[in-house]
Amino acid sequence: MPHIVIDDDAVRTLAAAREKVEVRDRKGQILGYLPPLCTEEDITICMQRLASDAPRYTTEQVREHLRSLDQK
Repeated sequence: MPHIVIDDDAVRTLAAAREKVEVRDRKGQILGYLPPLCTEEDITICMQRLASDAPRYTTEQVREHLRSLDQK
């Protein structure tokens, strides 16, 4: 898969973005748009889940459960 490497400033911009980010080349030509890493809706959902009393499971607990299903 083709890829590009971006500098630290671009990484910070993407990490802080709460809306899509316009990507341009050095001449100012628009190349495309990148979605935010986390939307406001994502953050709201996370905050609601953190505030709930619902049980939480570690990644290892989920993996173990899935392995147990495979053995049945």
